[in-house]
Amino acid sequence: IILRYNPEKSILNVGTYAWITTASTGVGAVPFFFISDLNRKWLGVANALAGGMMTAASLGLIWQALEDEGVIGTSTGLDTGGH
Repeated sequence: IILRYNPEKSILNVGTYAWITTASTGVGAVPFFFISDLNRKWLGVANALAGGMMTAASLGLIWQALEDEGVIGTSTGLDTGGH
């Protein structure tokens, strides 16, 4: 494995973005403390939106891995579950 330094992927940047993601998730859950009954139609819409966003994020990560590591590295990572 060849390690390349990339200032955009520093520990500080990754930690900062992880913290922002965690805080955003918590803030996004706050409205559900005040909603006691959610219409099943809107629950389906929310689940579809969330699923679409997760799919887009996964494909974006795969695309980035292909650019950084190539087909062999990406395939190996996908096959091993990223370990």
